[in-house]
Amino acid sequence: MRFGLVILIVVVLCTGCTTSPNVPLSTSWSLLASATGKTAQIDGSGGDPTVFINAGDQYMVVFQVSSPSGIKNITLSGTGDVACNDKSDPNTIAIPPRVFNLPLQPNQQAFTQASNPYLFVWSKIPAFKTNPEIDGPALAEFNQCDAKNSSLVPLVGTTTYTGQATTYPGAASPSYTLHVAICYQKDPKGNLMVVDDFTSTCPPMIPQ
Repeated sequence: MRFGLVILIVVVLCTGCTTSPNVPLSTSWSLLASATGKTAQIDGSGGDPTVFINAGDQYMVVFQVSSPSGIKNITLSGTGDVACNDKSDPNTIAIPPRVFNLPLQPNQQAFTQASNPYLFVWSKIPAFKTNPEIDGPALAEFNQCDAKNSSLVPLVGTTTYTGQATTYPGAASPSYTLHVAICYQKDPKGNLMVVDDFTSTCPPMIPQ
């Protein structure tokens, strides 16, 4: 039985309109914690945000764009480093860019909103044994953790997501990034501290 990272990407198309002069994109990130149902919305246009989750958390991250000029395509990719919870040497995850082209509709109408989600799942999923994502760069780390008799791999590390889009006037947006990091801190008894999903801070380690 393997441990796997399953990445699901779906495009959601919304309101249509005729193309118009180029207007800057409005961008945002949405997050959903699978276990708790907690959500978070983050402005994509400001800074280089980082949110924290707990080791082993499963979540969805969604890159969202809108522009009255019309969205021609939307791209989402990512990179990261993962290690077993004993902080062994990390392996690198490379999430290839997924580009969705949004063709013009009848009467030259264009979609003005689009979103592109990733679903991160860190658990034993026998049904996905043949999924290509499981045979990707993280497989060695999954197997290494499994050899240590983990029933669930609470991998630690940080994943950086990068989103970009192009409007129909042909203007490409800047790259927007979001970092999702594991808050890996222990209390004096050696137990992992639990943080609220998608908090913006990770508490300092408590001295033992």
